[in-house]
Amino acid sequence: MISIRYKALIPMGLLAGLLLTIVAIAVFALSQVMTINQSLAGRYYEIEEIRQIEVGVSKLVIPFISYLETG
Repeated sequence: MISIRYKALIPMGLLAGLLLTIVAIAVFALSQVMTINQSLAGRYYEIEEIRQIEVGVSKLVIPFISYLETG
């Protein structure tokens, strides 16, 4: 016959194991999200640099286009 102590300890042990598993998965997921966030932040600065080049080129080209349009 199983004593009351084991009837209480077995479910608590299973719940503790499940909780530890969930915590481990959450820590892993958080580390993955942080890695993705850093990658996206790096991409943002690359895109911003390209946008600045595009703005600079358009500032050089627009006067020529307006001159060609107006004659």
